[in-house]
Amino acid sequence: MQTGPLMSTGNPGTRSASPDASGSALILPLPHEFAIGGVYLPPLLVAAVFGVLLATVSSRLLNRYRLSRHFFYPPLVLLALMAIYTVLIGTLIIGS
Repeated sequence: MQTGPLMSTGNPGTRSASPDASGSALILPLPHEFAIGGVYLPPLLVAAVFGVLLATVSSRLLNRYRLSRHFFYPPLVLLALMAIYTVLIGTLIIGS
């Protein structure tokens, strides 16, 4: 079986990248959970909490500078910002 550049080699939670100059594969660990005060939290929950916080701050800034009046339904924009920020944080920050 031939593995691609990001195919798992059998260890769950790790992904294999292309081999380096010595021929060994680089293993990049992915977070399984975050431990905060002895409580284990899944990475998507952490990304969602940060996404909600950033969307709330963005929404308040839009309201403060009266830019939200240009949207047809501002609560839907808040929901969309939550989804966008959650995906970006989960993909770019936590997933790397």
